[in-house]
Amino acid sequence: MKSTAIFLSFLLLVSPLGMQAHAEDDIMATQAEAESVVYDGVVYDVDEYGSELIPVALTEEDAVSVTFHSEIEGRQVSIVSVPDMLRDNNKVEEIVIEDASSEFISYDGVLYSQSNATLLFCPRGKKGSVEIPEGTVKIFDGAFQDCTGITSVKLPESLTEVGAQAFYGCTALEELGGAPVPMVGYDVFEGCSSLKALYFADGEGMERPAVDCMFRDCNALETLDLAGRPANPRVCLYGTKQKEFHVPSIGGFFQQTNSISNCLDLEAVTFSEDADYGFIAFGISDCPSLKAIYLEQSINTLNIENCPDAVVYCKSSLSSNIRSFQEDGIPVHLTDRMTGDLNYDEKVSLSDVIVVNRSLLALEELNSVEYALADVDGDGTVSPADALNILCYVIELIDSFPINA
Repeated sequence: MKSTAIFLSFLLLVSPLGMQAHAEDDIMATQAEAESVVYDGVVYDVDEYGSELIPVALTEEDAVSVTFHSEIEGRQVSIVSVPDMLRDNNKVEEIVIEDASSEFISYDGVLYSQSNATLLFCPRGKKGSVEIPEGTVKIFDGAFQDCTGITSVKLPESLTEVGAQAFYGCTALEELGGAPVPMVGYDVFEGCSSLKALYFADGEGMERPAVDCMFRDCNALETLDLAGRPANPRVCLYGTKQKEFHVPSIGGFFQQTNSISNCLDLEAVTFSEDADYGFIAFGISDCPSLKAIYLEQSINTLNIENCPDAVVYCKSSLSSNIRSFQEDGIPVHLTDRMTGDLNYDEKVSLSDVIVVNRSLLALEELNSVEYALADVDGDGTVSPADALNILCYVIELIDSFPINA
């Protein structure tokens, strides 16, 4: 009987029914291994293979400091998942990595990857100043996003890249000091409403398109030095406090109608003579204090909306742009020609009065340069008021034209 029982047990094991029972035992064992582990105030899930721990929650919701270990009870800890766990937590101010592996370290409460010298994540509850150590070459995408308690960050000379949205929503950030800002991704400084100044390093341009939100809602920004670097015209100024802006060199073909908008204190915009703007459309809108746009280099299109006092200043050699400005009703002042001198004899005389009157009677058509010179009141059109102003100037009733005032 005993041998028979052993034989039956053997048949059960090797039969399909027996193999199924054995597989179910394995599944149950795997499920048992997948139970959560609590260690040092952190709740971990075990991965599907039972070899790695993934942090998922804290046992104390108001924890200010959180410690992670590279290994717990023989299992590796997925420290790279720490940012996902803490991204929406605004209580934690400090991350501590104990028994750090060669991959991750913590410095001043901030998480870094050693293998590629990258700042991965700053806890959202961190306050005050952050100094990034020398040797760090990259700030990862969203690393400081919504860190609303940080007031200043010092960048190291070794830094070569700032990832997308790295400082997005840092509303208390007033200063980004140390080395100048290197290559950046998109939306990096959107919502940094306390930031007063930004200084960019010389470089070959931006790795990714800097979409039109890069400086959006930087309401305190008064100084922006792009160091002449090439940039996408979608790097817009929205709501900043700058009074002057020098448009950096722009390459390629872009269409952007709101490159600069809602800058209530902006008074002057300059397109530099030594820049290469390529073929672009550039837009300026809702800047009520804007008085002057200095066009020292040709661009394809300049759209201006709700800037009632804006005047374009340029040389007559940029006549290809002048007509499009006039069609948009934008006053143009030619810096290398005498206003009112329509026959280019370097004086304003009765002959110029005759020319403008003939154009008003449709007896003569003014070219783009002559049209700009005849628009002496700077309202963007040539009208009887311009003819009267030129006559008054000739007979010395006025000593300057309204556009020159």
